[in-house]
Amino acid sequence: MTFRNIGEARIRGLEMALDARVSRDLRLGASATWLDTENRETGGRLTSAPDITASLRATWQLIPAWSVTGALVHVGKRYEDVANIASADPYTLINLGTSYAHPSWPGVQVYAGIDNLFAAKNDTSLYADPGRFFRAGARWFF
Repeated sequence: MTFRNIGEARIRGLEMALDARVSRDLRLGASATWLDTENRETGGRLTSAPDITASLRATWQLIPAWSVTGALVHVGKRYEDVANIASADPYTLINLGTSYAHPSWPGVQVYAGIDNLFAAKNDTSLYADPGRFFRAGARWFF
């Protein structure tokens, strides 16, 4: 995301997350963020800052080295202009991913995924979610 600099702003909020192992092979998670923002120059809300962001995740450990994750991500209403007249509608995304960590590769994990699986539209000027997005890579934990 890209933000415009302003002289003075205030951001207050609450963030919470919960993760639970339901079984040996299944982990569920949820998180939510609520923001109360203020552009102190105008008295309005900050542009492009959603009031609510929430997600639900499920990770299934297929075998010890391989897992699959699905996530539902909701982004709430946000304003597109300093006057807080033009607002962007809330939208929800579905993301899928997988990761593999071979036992003979200590600390190395390869991953791939598709974010915004159904190419939900986000027609804001910032295009923070530009449609379907494929990702792949490797992580090294040390």
